[in-house]
Amino acid sequence: MNKLIPAMIILAAVGGITIAEAAVGNLAYITYRITNQFNAQPTINPANFNLGNLTAGSSGTITETATVAVPSNGGYEISLRDKPLEDSFSSFNVTIMMGNYSITLNEENDSASIYLAKGTYSVTITISYTVSGDANNKTVINQPFLSIKPTHEANNDNGHHESTSTEINNANETLTETSNANETNTDQ
Repeated sequence: MNKLIPAMIILAAVGGITIAEAAVGNLAYITYRITNQFNAQPTINPANFNLGNLTAGSSGTITETATVAVPSNGGYEISLRDKPLEDSFSSFNVTIMMGNYSITLNEENDSASIYLAKGTYSVTITISYTVSGDANNKTVINQPFLSIKPTHEANNDNGHHESTSTEINNANETLTETSNANETNTDQ
């Protein structure tokens, strides 16, 4: 009997703790994930282009605006993706105005590297296109055709990127072209 009393006391204590925990409500929960401090990926609010119904040989120009938040100073590559464009256009030029850069991309020149300082940029994108005369029936819906990604370009000693002659020539050519461009979409 003497052994039964300590066992009953232990059972009562364990039962009391269990009942006490069941009566207590949780006041808060926490969830988190730790990642690297450095996130080199820009945050993008993309431009959305709807060229509408196109016919072989039709052409037009359309302009939209995107926003890019660059998390850190560095080199970035802007690329034209050809998959949604292939076999559809005889001419497809994209002019991108971002910060102090004006870049024209097309089938022959499908990427450009630029240096951007940390900050948020309004990006004006103008597409000038001509549909191929022998274009087949095709439907493209919400396909990405322009991308931006960080590169591992090193800064020079003063922390600034020095433009290459290609970037300067492209910028000068593009400024001339865009000053003459209209923003209307024709032959839709």
